Amino acid sequence: LRKSIFNTTDRNRYIIVNVKFKLSIKPKPILTRNELSQLKSTSISDEALLLEISNTVANYRTNGKNLPNKEHQGCVGTFFKTAIISSRREFFKIAFKTWRKLGIKAVVTLVLFCLKYRSSEGMRIPSKRLIQFCRISSTRFGTVSLMESNPAVVVSDLTSSPNSADLQDLIRYVKGEVYKNTGVDLPIEPELVAFKEGF
Repeated sequence: LRKSIFNTTDRNRYIIVNVKFKLSIKPKPILTRNELSQLKSTSISDEALLLEISNTVANYRTNGKNLPNKEHQGCVGTFFKTAIISSRREFFKIAFKTWRKLGIKAVVTLVLFCLKYRSSEGMRIPSKRLIQFCRISSTRFGTVSLMESNPAVVVSDLTSSPNSADLQDLIRYVKGEVYKNTGVDLPIEPELVAFKEGF
């Protein structure tokens, strides 16, 4: 789970210094992600299924399309996280602004994604789609840039040493462009420590 008391109700209250995992002896994999949903029907045993899951996840995380490969320095994974639209009124305002600023194709795609990713929290819009709508997927500020194939991820290449000033400029620009064109305040996944301004 990506949500817990540590990033919601008790955010900034605790520092995690140790963790314990309680694991089941019998595998109970959750295969709801698109990349994994077909695996159950192709595996003849638990061992084969676990190996397929391991190989699929490893490939997904190292293919250079969804997350950086060895040509980039390490990253924190998804940087700009899914936006959640909690009310219909807010959604219609976003849809109208998107249509005015970006056109009918963008708003139709937005609506389809909102319907597809709806949850009990509200309608979910993948941040990479919002960035792609705004045509800023290739944005770079000094030592850091968006990963073009998945612009929700921030990367730096192997020849540069990333710094906080460039990262702040990138965050400010991406959030500003998305808000200006869609009305969505793009949320950030990682916790930013010791930055001079909030985002």
